Amino acid sequence: MSITSRSSLRLRVAAIAIGAASAILVACENPAAGNQAAQTDPLTAQYDSSLHIDITQYAVTTNGAFTKDSVVGGGNVVATGKTISLRYVGRLIDGTIFDQDTATGAPVLSFTVGAGTVIKGFDEGVVGMRVGGKRVIIVPPKIGYGATPRAGIPGNSILIFSISLTSSN
Repeated sequence: MSITSRSSLRLRVAAIAIGAASAILVACENPAAGNQAAQTDPLTAQYDSSLHIDITQYAVTTNGAFTKDSVVGGGNVVATGKTISLRYVGRLIDGTIFDQDTATGAPVLSFTVGAGTVIKGFDEGVVGMRVGGKRVIIVPPKIGYGATPRAGIPGNSILIFSISLTSSN
C-alpha cells in the first residue's frame, strides 16, 4: 500500500469516527431521547402543568419518594406498623389518572405501613402523616413498579399519588 493510499484510508477512518461521534452527540441532545431518560428522575421530570408540581417544595424520604403536605391534619401520626386507611388518586406525570379509589365507589384503601402490601414509595410516603392530612407523594420507578408495566402504567413511570388519610390505628 502506498503512502497516499494509507493517508487516504486514515482520513476516511477519521471521517467515519467523527461522523459516528457527531451522531452520538445529536442523539444525546435529542429532546425526545433526553426526556425519556429524564422522566424516570422526579428531580428532572417534566410534569404536566395541571399537576402544579414544584419538586423543590417537596421533602425526600430515605429511599427517594418525594412528599408534600397540603393539609397537615391533627390526628394520630402514621408510623411503621400502624394500620391506616386513606383515599387516593394515582397519576402519571402527564396528568393521566391510572387509578383512584373514589371513581369506583370502592371502600377506602387500608393497609399496614411497612408490611410490603403496597409499593415501597407509597409505604414510605405516608409515614409522618396525621389523620385528616392531605399529601402528594411522588414515587420514582425504583421504589414504584420499576420497569414492569402495569395496567395503565408504562414501565419506569414516575407515579404521583394525592392522598387523604382517614384513619391510623
